[in-house]
Amino acid sequence: MASTLLTCANTGARPATPALGDTLYQEDTNQIIVCSNATGPVWKTYEANGELAYPSGLYTAGTPYVITTQPDMHYDGSRINGADASGNPAIGVAISSWEDRSGNSRDADQATGADQGSFVKMGGYGVRMPSSSSLGFYDTNHTFASGSDGMTVIVAVTPPNYNYYAGVVAAAKTGNPTPTIFADAGIMMTTYSAAYLANLVHGYYPSSYTTISRQGPRIITVLDGDGDQKVFEGTQVGYTNTASRTPADIDDALGGDWFLGEGYQHFGATASNGGGGIFYEVLIFRGLLGYTVDGNGDLDGGEMNTVVNYLANKYGIPATHPYES
Repeated sequence: MASTLLTCANTGARPATPALGDTLYQEDTNQIIVCSNATGPVWKTYEANGELAYPSGLYTAGTPYVITTQPDMHYDGSRINGADASGNPAIGVAISSWEDRSGNSRDADQATGADQGSFVKMGGYGVRMPSSSSLGFYDTNHTFASGSDGMTVIVAVTPPNYNYYAGVVAAAKTGNPTPTIFADAGIMMTTYSAAYLANLVHGYYPSSYTTISRQGPRIITVLDGDGDQKVFEGTQVGYTNTASRTPADIDDALGGDWFLGEGYQHFGATASNGGGGIFYEVLIFRGLLGYTVDGNGDLDGGEMNTVVNYLANKYGIPATHPYES
C-alpha cells in the first residue's frame, strides 16, 4: 500500500519552497515534520514524546532529548504543578506557586497577589507577568551551595518592552535579599530587549542580538564560570569571553536566592507597551552545562544544545535563526 504522507530522505532532501502547513515523514529520523513558517523555511518536528529527560526528572529516558545533568530548578509553563497539566488553572488566573519539575521540589512562590503572574497560552503555555515594570516576580527560595564552578541558565521567554535593567532569571549576591543592579547574576534585559549576562563579578555582558519584534519568543542561554562566559540566542553565539573567576567571586555572586522576574526592574511592562513578559520555561543549573561550538562559535553539540533544541521544538522557535535588528 502506498504511503498517504509525503516523505523525504533526510534534512537535505526537505522541500526548498514548502507551503505553510506542508507535512512530511522524514525517513532517516522517523519523524513527522511540519512547515511552521514558509520563510526560511522553518520546520517543526513532532515527536512521539518530545520531552526533556534527565535523572530524577519526570522523564529519565525514552525521549529524543536526554541529558545526564539534573537541573537545580526547572519550571515548565505547561505543567504549573510540576507534574502534568491537571494543575493548570484557567487562562488568565493568577499563579501563587509555580512548582519545580526537576525533582528537587524548589517551587517558585509569590504570596502577594499584585506580584503574581497569570496563566496564558501564547503559542505555548506560560506565565505572564503583571503590566507594570515595578511588579511581578517569584522567589525560588533556593540558594546554590558554596563551591559551585559557576552557573548555566536557559530560558524560553517573550520579553517585555521598554524595561530598563529588567531581571529575567537571577540570583542575589551574598547579603542581598533580592537581585538588583550590579548585585545579580543570571539573565537581564535592557530597554530594547537585548539580553545581557549578569556576570559573576557584578557587571553585564551584552548579546549582539536584539529583536525586530521585541515581544517575540526567544531562547536565551547564559553561562559563567572560570575562563568561560557565553550568551547564546538559540544556538547562535551572542557573546563569548574567557575572563577568570575565583571561587570567592562565584560564591559571592551566587550567595542569595534565585528569582524569576526580579531585578532593578521586574519582568513586567505597562499595557500600552504590550504588557508583561512571558515565561514559558526556565532551567537553572548549578555549574557549567556541557556544550560544543562550531567554527563560528555557534552551539552545535553537548547537553546545552540538547536543551536548546528541546525548547525550540516545543515552542516552535527557530533555534538557528535568532531575530536581529
